[in-house]
Amino acid sequence: MIDETHVAELLAARDDDAGRILLGGRAQVVDAASLTQEDHAGAAVLLTWAELVDRLGTVDRKQERASGEL
Repeated sequence: MIDETHVAELLAARDDDAGRILLGGRAQVVDAASLTQEDHAGAAVLLTWAELVDRLGTVDRKQERASGEL
């Protein structure tokens, strides 16, 4: 089950390419490059950081990039 802790971990990644995946019954946050590794083969990407931020509408990514926070 995905709960608020899982969502908070994904938000903390602060990387557009980071994603919450489900692999072997375990949810984890990985970056996009990690998904191409053999140990993540078959993982289901549940949600990316960018998708989550877009849904929540709580982070202005353009402003953060301009200020160097991302």
